[in-house]
Amino acid sequence: MEKIQLPQQLILEIMLNCDVPTLKHFLIAHRSFRDLIDEYEVSITYRVRSQWNSEIFVSLFDSQNLSGLSPLESLFRMDSRLKTAKWLAEVVMENYENEEGTLRRSNYGNVGANEPKGDSTRECIAIGWGVLWRLMDIAHSRTWRYYWPLTIYKREEDQHLNSRLEFVYKLSDAELFGYYIMHDTLSRTFQDRVFDRKKALEWKTGNEFGLSNSWLNWLVMREGPRFFEKAWESQEGNEDCAKFITREWSKRSKKQLLIEKTAAVEVEWALKRQERLLCDSLTSRYNKLTDWAKRGREIHKVHDGVVFHLGHRLPASTVDSLERIYQHSDYSSED
Repeated sequence: MEKIQLPQQLILEIMLNCDVPTLKHFLIAHRSFRDLIDEYEVSITYRVRSQWNSEIFVSLFDSQNLSGLSPLESLFRMDSRLKTAKWLAEVVMENYENEEGTLRRSNYGNVGANEPKGDSTRECIAIGWGVLWRLMDIAHSRTWRYYWPLTIYKREEDQHLNSRLEFVYKLSDAELFGYYIMHDTLSRTFQDRVFDRKKALEWKTGNEFGLSNSWLNWLVMREGPRFFEKAWESQEGNEDCAKFITREWSKRSKKQLLIEKTAAVEVEWALKRQERLLCDSLTSRYNKLTDWAKRGREIHKVHDGVVFHLGHRLPASTVDSLERIYQHSDYSSED
């Protein structure tokens, strides 16, 4: 059978109008296709990027500001981040209330990834993950070493803080609201949990994350969404991430922990101050969904088998006792 040779201009037109997965297939299908993509990389990337309907997604997940990435690599990174953010949004809404994971349950219930009523909220949460990604990018934009002298360490952390605050103050209402909902749902993964039972009084509990008042808030901003992708994909990944949290905390001095926590709290509170400006309609939409998804409602989980919670669960009575003891304490004691 005689092969049909398509004109190069027609192939280029197809590439200009394809999605990211199809573009990846073109890259590996034939050397001539790859050469064509290399030649028109900027134009192809621009056209494929323009297919995203949400400008918010484009601005938050765009990786062009990361050094060393070509336009095509940036496009693939952007697509990967967006898909991961949507997956994370589905996971948190399916596991928001887990009777085995926490003893401090609310009236809210879970929303299945295949339930259309949750579509708009999942999109908001995905936007929130995008905000967290940008906060993570800022943390990794500069060289950082935990063993640096404290004066240098604090100077570097202050520079990260200033960059993050500058970013926060430029966020739109939709981005702020997305972060608010993402943070609220994410906090459940740490609820009534500790990572080092022997040092629970020093650690505080995971509940402090939801209050934006812990070193854990700093670590989440540094590690970003990929950390939770690993934690929720498998039991092994979950255990590795829990050990990583303990290891990172243990190798720092109390002064370092205080520097990092203080910076994270300032960013979180800057976000909260901005969130107060949100219009009531956005909050009302979220409340309607949580009112509809009451606790005890059975759902079909698309992402069944996710190991959602991190750390060791404590009885609510034990957590209450710990929180009363360290209500006014801090990581402020000397080494």
